Amino acid sequence: MPDKRLALDKIESAMHVRGLNAAAIASSLEVSKTIVSEWFRGNKFPRPALLLRLGKLLGLSYAELVQENRAAEPIVAYRKHGNAKFRVEDEERAKGMGRAAALLVPYLPFGRLNAPARLISPRNDPSYIEEAANETRRAMASSGRPLGFEDIIGLFNELKAVLVPVLWGDKDSLDNALHVYLPDSQTTFVYLNLDTKLFDFKFWMLHELGHAKTAGLLDSVEAEKFADSFASAILVPGSMAEAEYQALVTITDIGARITRALALSRELIVSPITIAKRVDEAARAQGGKELFGKAIYGAAANFNKEYGLVSQGLFAADTLEASQLIRASQEIFKSPFYPALRGYISEHGESEGIITASLGVGPADAKAILGALA
Repeated sequence: MPDKRLALDKIESAMHVRGLNAAAIASSLEVSKTIVSEWFRGNKFPRPALLLRLGKLLGLSYAELVQENRAAEPIVAYRKHGNAKFRVEDEERAKGMGRAAALLVPYLPFGRLNAPARLISPRNDPSYIEEAANETRRAMASSGRPLGFEDIIGLFNELKAVLVPVLWGDKDSLDNALHVYLPDSQTTFVYLNLDTKLFDFKFWMLHELGHAKTAGLLDSVEAEKFADSFASAILVPGSMAEAEYQALVTITDIGARITRALALSRELIVSPITIAKRVDEAARAQGGKELFGKAIYGAAANFNKEYGLVSQGLFAADTLEASQLIRASQEIFKSPFYPALRGYISEHGESEGIITASLGVGPADAKAILGALA
């Protein structure tokens, strides 16, 4: 069942007002009468460029021209910098990317008939989250060694989740990551902004993993809370947080506490803020006072200046070629996104349109990516 179809009643009315028939529409759009007939029977749907021209020809907006099956609409979750709000235009842009990404699903290396395993009855309960985090951590890494980036990457394929590394900027953009879940195919696309602080990156990856493991099972507010807590609990297990609390509670100087937190941060490659929050949670659970509070934020800001962004670590050159991003996507993040994009373009003859729509990039970037794919 297609997730959208043409609104034939409004189209017929507009055709009558303008004195148009199917043959005239086919001539104007430079397509065959057979194709137009297939559109009007609901057997096929116009490509984006033709849909736009059809709307202009009939004087109809997208909302008037298309009837969408809302049950099949992409479910999206943006993770913004700081406390920036998720705006209506953000949601529409994200859903548009999801609709475009849905066109790539047949070209992905995932089975069509098996649903990915997800968490059972997820809820924002500390004991539930701790247990779910421990199970996930055991599936990623052997005990006794810090969790690596490659450990996290390995779990996404099991969830039919496609990692899409992007370069959305660290100042002009407010986007750390984007989660898009497609209900029809139960496929997830996770867009990870590489212009993110290095020591925050594991958190954002695991935050999106939390969304992938609970897709469609929690409302948006509860899903964000769960994803944050889930990521923190994997990076700093409860046993580690409690041990750190016991070691730090005897240290009265806040500077000395922060120094220890920064040392652990370097060892784990995890933000000092995540560590401090987990220790403070352990303190509250044992009826004690917080050991860090807001004091950690200034120290973390200075700490992050030492290490820069993920993109700076991955790409040494000042000017990044599209081919480098594609190569990193496939070799480091094991992503099937660009092979799927290449397969779609090869079969459908699309150019920059599908790239712009599915990646949320401008025409210049889309053209560069198309050239690299070719």
